[in-house]
Amino acid sequence: YNYSRVKGKYVAYCEGDDYWTDSKKLQKQVDFMEAHPDYSICWHRCRLNYIDRGVVTDDNCDAILPVREEGVNIDLSTYFTQWSTQPLTMLFRSSMFDIHRPDKYRYYRDQHEMYHLLKNGKGYLFSFFGGVYVQHEGGIFSSLSWSSRGDVGVQVARELYEQNKDEYTLKYYEDVLQWQIYSEGHVLKKKLKY
Repeated sequence: YNYSRVKGKYVAYCEGDDYWTDSKKLQKQVDFMEAHPDYSICWHRCRLNYIDRGVVTDDNCDAILPVREEGVNIDLSTYFTQWSTQPLTMLFRSSMFDIHRPDKYRYYRDQHEMYHLLKNGKGYLFSFFGGVYVQHEGGIFSSLSWSSRGDVGVQVARELYEQNKDEYTLKYYEDVLQWQIYSEGHVLKKKLKY
């Protein structure tokens, strides 16, 4: 419901329980976007704070960021196969986002948003850590059972593929199905439904 309220050139998220840690985060991202008009979205790294376990870890971006590089380009193949981020790290160009797109999906999530932004322009991941994603059992997604989380993931991936039918969404859907089959069959020891 907030998409129709967007007035600015750029949009950045910071959900209620997450927080930014770099006072120049937005300036760095805006400066980059101003200098690179062919980019639709940029991100930075974050730390993951698992409140209930008392553990703080780095995100999963080490594998794609060369040592001492300021950042790396992200495309659809990288987004769906190697890389994980959180909405609190992104800043995107509002002119490259269709505010009516969420209405076309039943299970609209940030994956949809980032996918469509990457279809409209390039993506860039900064190497600096600019925020903390807080995960706890009181969150909406975290309160679901492990199996229910997997079911939601399959629904999201299936819908994204069915609406777009390209090599990237197909691979993503296949990967999510494989993860769910493994999770249910080997981790949860349940009868497979997929």
